[in-house]
Amino acid sequence: MIVKEWWDFRELLNILDIKDEELEKLLDDASDMLDDMEIEITKELMMSNIHTEQTLEQIHEQVLEDDAKLLLSEEIDELCYLYNLHADDDRDEIIFFIAESIYENQYT
Repeated sequence: MIVKEWWDFRELLNILDIKDEELEKLLDDASDMLDDMEIEITKELMMSNIHTEQTLEQIHEQVLEDDAKLLLSEEIDELCYLYNLHADDDRDEIIFFIAESIYENQYT
């Protein structure tokens, strides 16, 4: 099948009157364009990840403040009951879970 596809491709190049040198140039240009697109996508993903981390960190800090003000007692008690956690021993995990839940509800 590959041989037939290659033959069809070469025939198409002949019909379009594209020479091997021109094809090589087109392929190089296409490769460069793909590399540039990959770089841009990588930059965008990195910026998105940084933004996500910063947002999650801000939410985590707010949850810590709310916990210090005892505003999360009911939610913490509920999570402890549902997941068989200890309110003091598992506090870091509970706070992180609450922060992640807030992020997921607001940003996804």
